[in-house]
Amino acid sequence: MTHPPTALLVPRSARAERRLWMLLALLFILVAGVNGIVALSEAQVWQGGLAGLSVLAAAGCGRVAQRIPEQF
Repeated sequence: MTHPPTALLVPRSARAERRLWMLLALLFILVAGVNGIVALSEAQVWQGGLAGLSVLAAAGCGRVAQRIPEQF
């Protein structure tokens, strides 16, 4: 038995997608901040590296958010 496609309760517009990418970027920045604090307090180099990677991921998400056209 096949089922009809489920309807998403998320708006599908350029503005909504841009907000989603920016939210993802903010979450990466939050993770980077926490890892940066832990790296400084515990002198862990790998956590500093992880914080750097999180910053790069946040920059990538922000860049994608800005490249989304006004209209699909």
